[in-house]
Amino acid sequence: ENTESYGRLWILPRIGRLKIKDLTTAHLQKVLDDAAVSSIANPSVGLAKKTLMNIRETMVSFVKFCRVTKKATTLFPEGLEVARNASEGVRNILQPEHLLKLFESEETVFHRKRRFDNLIHAYRFAVLTGLRPGELLGLQWRDIVGNQVRISRSVNGMGEITRGKNKNARRVFVLSDLAKQEIIAQRQISATERVFDIRSQDEYRAKWKRYCFANNIPYVTPYELRHTFVSIVKELPEGELKAVVGHSKTMDTWGVYSHALHGDGERTAGKIQSIFEALIPDKAASK
Repeated sequence: ENTESYGRLWILPRIGRLKIKDLTTAHLQKVLDDAAVSSIANPSVGLAKKTLMNIRETMVSFVKFCRVTKKATTLFPEGLEVARNASEGVRNILQPEHLLKLFESEETVFHRKRRFDNLIHAYRFAVLTGLRPGELLGLQWRDIVGNQVRISRSVNGMGEITRGKNKNARRVFVLSDLAKQEIIAQRQISATERVFDIRSQDEYRAKWKRYCFANNIPYVTPYELRHTFVSIVKELPEGELKAVVGHSKTMDTWGVYSHALHGDGERTAGKIQSIFEALIPDKAASK
């Protein structure tokens, strides 16, 4: 879907009905340059750097496909550049006062009545671990052994089960005490092989939004709960943080795991626990 929209909204309008043999790097660079200056949603502001990188990758991949299948081009557009001053994009996160509300209230509002929110432990677990929404949906009870969690699948926006966003998404990490509390509580209400009974990312997003409204919490997207986690534990050493969230493109994933299982994971979990204890002391004291 993203690839289709990049082509329809950004690439084809600027290239037009040009034959592949006539395509040059300059044509493709113009796509990036224009998109960096003006976006459709806000003509005075260009696209975020991440989106520009995705458009660049789409064009490079297409030309490579044409080249290797001998579709009348020998073009190598790998030198395409994204503007250095492109914006990084804006992400919202939960602030400490909002975290306190999240860990104090288990209720939402449904049909004008306050009721227990059966996804409360999913919201909290997302904040405490930094899981992507799809990873949260794909998590099964067999993936949790003791205090270790293995992430090996994800459910995308179309409901398809995948192996994750990238190879580093497959990882193992150790739960902090607070995260274990949420898993223990979730076990009491779970009746499926999945840890959290969420049918789709749309359902998860809608229920989280309703919970935020019911508890006077500024809405952030489910993915921004991951950004909240990263922002909270940003003082962790980079290697430890990347091992937990599966973020590094160069990390030797399984090599790191084999080392982490000998104690590094427990030490990282302890650091994460200490950081969250400072933010939500009442919840930590109840463990």
